[in-house]
Amino acid sequence: MTSKVDKIVKTYKSLAQVPTLIGANIRSNGIVSTSWSQRNLERGKTTKFTKDIFMSSLTKLTEGMPMDISSDSNFSIYENLWDFVVNFRVLSRNSASEKFRAVLRENDSKQYLEIWQDNNILRTVDVVASDIHGPVYSDAEKKSPKSEPFYKRKGPSSNEGANGDEEKQKARSTCSYKTGVNNLWVKKKSVLVEYNIESDTLEVLKGVPDDISVAQPKYSPDGTYIVGVAYETEPRKLGVIYCSNRLSTVFKLDFEGNFLKLPLNGQAVKSPIFSPDGQFILWLQRRVGGPHVSGMSLVKTSLPLTENVKNGEIIELSFEDGSQQIVDVHKDIVLAVQRNFFSQDKVVMGKLPESGSEASISWNEVTTSTTIPGLENSTYVYLDLSSKGEEGDSVRSFNAIYIGPKNGNSKSVPLIVWPHGGPHSAFSNNFIMEASVFLSFGYAVILVNYRGSSGSGQKSIDFLLGKIGKADVADCILATDTALETFPWLNPHSVALVGGSHGGFLVTHLSGQYPDKFKAVVARNPVIDVASMSIISDIPDWCYVEAGMEYTQKGEINNDILLAMRKASPIVHAHKVKAPNAFADRMNLYDDNHPLATVTNEIDNIINTLLWIEEHLGIVH
Repeated sequence: MTSKVDKIVKTYKSLAQVPTLIGANIRSNGIVSTSWSQRNLERGKTTKFTKDIFMSSLTKLTEGMPMDISSDSNFSIYENLWDFVVNFRVLSRNSASEKFRAVLRENDSKQYLEIWQDNNILRTVDVVASDIHGPVYSDAEKKSPKSEPFYKRKGPSSNEGANGDEEKQKARSTCSYKTGVNNLWVKKKSVLVEYNIESDTLEVLKGVPDDISVAQPKYSPDGTYIVGVAYETEPRKLGVIYCSNRLSTVFKLDFEGNFLKLPLNGQAVKSPIFSPDGQFILWLQRRVGGPHVSGMSLVKTSLPLTENVKNGEIIELSFEDGSQQIVDVHKDIVLAVQRNFFSQDKVVMGKLPESGSEASISWNEVTTSTTIPGLENSTYVYLDLSSKGEEGDSVRSFNAIYIGPKNGNSKSVPLIVWPHGGPHSAFSNNFIMEASVFLSFGYAVILVNYRGSSGSGQKSIDFLLGKIGKADVADCILATDTALETFPWLNPHSVALVGGSHGGFLVTHLSGQYPDKFKAVVARNPVIDVASMSIISDIPDWCYVEAGMEYTQKGEINNDILLAMRKASPIVHAHKVKAPNAFADRMNLYDDNHPLATVTNEIDNIINTLLWIEEHLGIVH
């Protein structure tokens, strides 16, 4: 047993050397600043570092040495595409003129705001000692677009700021609440605070209503007001990381305290940004309620802020060898990251062609990428599938991705079937640690993007509502059978199931509904009984919506609804299970949340998953 564990840990350490891009931006002087994360098993956490690449006319000249910016490192400056970066401890941002740089540091529960100019610290502010507001949230949002801070304006006089309104605002900012599945526990009501460099003062901006929590603030191009997202705090505070359906709108706040909300009734919004010419503001928008994750529309309105919302146009910049994500745009220069299952992330840069020809953009490498050692003989194949389904099904198409050996002897390769969680998320073509470990140990994996997955249109997402436990289960079976038929080296008598959250819901369903098809099951944080979850969980709306009912919080509990939830649950098939099922039992209090994705929890999960599967598939290395 010890030798097996040692081999798994050795493989994990090797794959942990693959860094992941978490942000990048283009500076006006041609320097591309990139930020990366990398697992560090010895430290039991993720290491973050930056690297600057010097460019000239889209051509790489040289690059600097990587700099550790982890929260526990000695020098923790973090540069990233987003205002609210992923660092969870430290924030950093250059001014639009690049004359100033703001850095938020955290040390021993204290936060310090530093303003740098050239190579010198211009200002240092002890945020806690200022007693103006609570801690600055650096983990409240992910991937928030760039802002234009550092607009200078006259600060308040010294006798201002001690009035009753400010004291009320300050007190209100300390009212603790939980944000559900947000991964943000015991956060407080957010307030907007502006630091004035010239007067060296902090000021809580007035005008935000008591029933509003603000997020993603940005200065207007002329610096005369702020826009952002206004979240309604009642009736429920759904977490913004996993729930894009929280009632919200775009707000405008000027420095006289005038607060304006766009009347986007029944909508949920995120990521407001200004167009480069400053003539429009754009954001992503969806209807409120319904599934936690849904398709979103790109909309815009003219400035000054009005109520006339128009649809935007989206142009796809294709990339055939994996996935591609735009990380920054500077004038007509675009920065992107290209990634796939078997290579580390590669940063590329291109100049947008003239209007109408954007899709023909030519990319130049900013960083290089090589195939990850140990995965050279692996391949991926997209499987476009169509369910026979039931009569009247409005959606039949879905997809799966095979990753595994390019060939092999007949029926020699064990298969792991892996449906994603959500259910409204999706697998994309990028490095996945667990899958890479599975491949390194000789397995093939089929990643199932069943109907209801994101990325296939709103109709697909809506289709699954009321059909969980049926349509998604059927899609997993079709994907499994198709893989076994398409790749003759797969062993149909050596098939295992792996999944977490809704993926755990599906693998336990499959284990019960198809007891002779699968030989081993590993379920991480699975949903086993939707009915009981609707009563004890912090996301009862998920249970109602996914089971096909409306969540209203009105009236007494309807037994018919609870019965429908129970019938959709894996627990009704528990008596038919034959394959050994692995669950984490007892009450384990991890220093983590639902994903259990920290480095120490991840490696623990991988070790136990592989040991369980190999034991019950009878595999000996």
